[in-house]
Amino acid sequence: MMKIIIISIVSFILLLGACTTPEPPACIKGKNKHVIIRWGTHNFKDEKIDGYQLDMTGKLSTYKWSKTIQGDTTKIVTEDLEEIKYVDSEEFCQIMDFIKEVLQKTQVVHIPADTCRFVEYHNPEVSVRIRGVWHDNVLMKKNQNNSNFGPLGFKMIYDALNHLTLSDEEKEKLESEEQLKK
Repeated sequence: MMKIIIISIVSFILLLGACTTPEPPACIKGKNKHVIIRWGTHNFKDEKIDGYQLDMTGKLSTYKWSKTIQGDTTKIVTEDLEEIKYVDSEEFCQIMDFIKEVLQKTQVVHIPADTCRFVEYHNPEVSVRIRGVWHDNVLMKKNQNNSNFGPLGFKMIYDALNHLTLSDEEKEKLESEEQLKK
């Protein structure tokens, strides 16, 4: 009888642990625990977004959004998330430090076109939403007159975040190709 009670308690603890939401890494504190980072391609003409979402537990997901209009006034918005993986906490903290550093030097960018790249930083706890939108044909160079990175800052964040979506094998291949270029 005691064996059954112990097995039941252990099973309950394991089940409870499996159902809890992962905690953010130690580098995420206070009101930053609810930040969501999104990036990808926004097709303004077709009202669609294909991209990724990273939450502060390190969960990386594909992110799809679309809006359709039926009749004169009905708008149907659909949002779809599909988990890919959890990002290693050390890599996660490095990317978040990088994002914070670059956003402090970068003005919000909005260079519209039918299809654009975007990076969005959203912190609902403090009502902050920063979104950079640009077209790939825009010249991405640092503004010579001041320390503002302009679209380059968002492009740097975009590229760094895209690196998170690669598998370990893809990262190794990319690193070996970069070694060959040197």
